[in-house]
Amino acid sequence: MPHDADPTAASATATADEAPGADPAGTPDPATAETLTNGDLARIFHEIGDMLEVQGELVFKTVAYHRAADAIAHSPIDIPDAYRRGERPRIPGVGQAISDKIGEIVTTGHMRLYDRLRAEVPPSLVEMLQVPGLGPKTVKLVYETLGVKTLEDLRAAAQAGRLRTVKGLSEKTEQAILEGIAGLAARQDRLLLGQAQRIVEQLIAELRDTPGLRAIEPAGSFRRRRETIGDLDLLAETSQPASVIERFTGLGSVDLVVNRGRHKAAVRLLRGPQVDLMVMPPGEAGTYLIHFTGSKAHNVRLRARARDRGRAHSAGRARQPLREYRRPLRQPGGLRSRRGGSRPHGCAAQACRD
Repeated sequence: MPHDADPTAASATATADEAPGADPAGTPDPATAETLTNGDLARIFHEIGDMLEVQGELVFKTVAYHRAADAIAHSPIDIPDAYRRGERPRIPGVGQAISDKIGEIVTTGHMRLYDRLRAEVPPSLVEMLQVPGLGPKTVKLVYETLGVKTLEDLRAAAQAGRLRTVKGLSEKTEQAILEGIAGLAARQDRLLLGQAQRIVEQLIAELRDTPGLRAIEPAGSFRRRRETIGDLDLLAETSQPASVIERFTGLGSVDLVVNRGRHKAAVRLLRGPQVDLMVMPPGEAGTYLIHFTGSKAHNVRLRARARDRGRAHSAGRARQPLREYRRPLRQPGGLRSRRGGSRPHGCAAQACRD
């Protein structure tokens, strides 16, 4: 099967230490090779891209590794298993050079390039790239000049006024770095609506063919079309809940399974948010969709209105199937807004938009 052109092949110097005669960092590890998953490969190639950034490698090359990681994470094919069988599948964005590296680690449990980079680049330097405005050249510069290896080292150096002693950095740079570190946690916990939509579309596409799945819809702040999104919520109707939970928790893009039960599961995506999935029998979505779409204030308001009318309102009272299954990102029964978005029924109150 032919492969796409691989940008990583453009630089001879970048692959010189990966020649067949190069010494790997360790002996082959067949046990590791046998347990590799798509998620493991994606994580490794993301790390390679990060470490090359810190070393000041050409941007097109680092981007090639990150794109390959994303393609591997979302591939419906069990890539390590295919390589073990000698069947190299065509993966969008993966050229011959990266394909050879997949074959190397799947076969031996090691990759010369990865092992070398891990020996050369402390993992904490990669974490520093998360600070807004702090590029790989600056990370490398403060590491080599001041011995700054961690975010805490960076904060201390900025607070002490030591960063401005490095050529090219100033007091203004120090202040910007301190502000970036202070806001880092908050920025990591929120996604822009467009980013969240791409993730939701990808997850639904990967789950749609699961045996027994009848419908799947996003809920929560994403369905309310908030500008920024924290965790993502998915609701699914299925006749085979175990199959859906198994498929969801086993996706290549999953970095950590937070919890897993008979009717719900939560995962942390690789370089992404937490995603919560709730499954239920066909026809029993009902008020679950309302409950898990509305904000806390909205649900309090609904319960109060139901109580005033002598009724009860909870997540599982009504029995109404999810619709628009084949167009999962359309708001079922929603009202079109002037901006082209949509709003679920019952959201006239400000509480629903919060």
